[in-house]
Amino acid sequence: MTTMQRQLYSIGLYHGHRYGDYDADTEAAVRRFQEWGTVAAECSVDPRGVYGPATRRALEREAP
Repeated sequence: MTTMQRQLYSIGLYHGHRYGDYDADTEAAVRRFQEWGTVAAECSVDPRGVYGPATRRALEREAP
């Protein structure tokens, strides 16, 4: 979870603590990422705010 938070932080979408808790700030950052123009279609298979497989793949590509 901390890796995902670090990745979201590196692209400017997450500003909370990187402790590994999937809190409201983390969910909001995942939602913002899923709405990004370049990854929105790819992430649409995962429910909004859920760090599912499609969202993970897209985030790993965008913020390695």
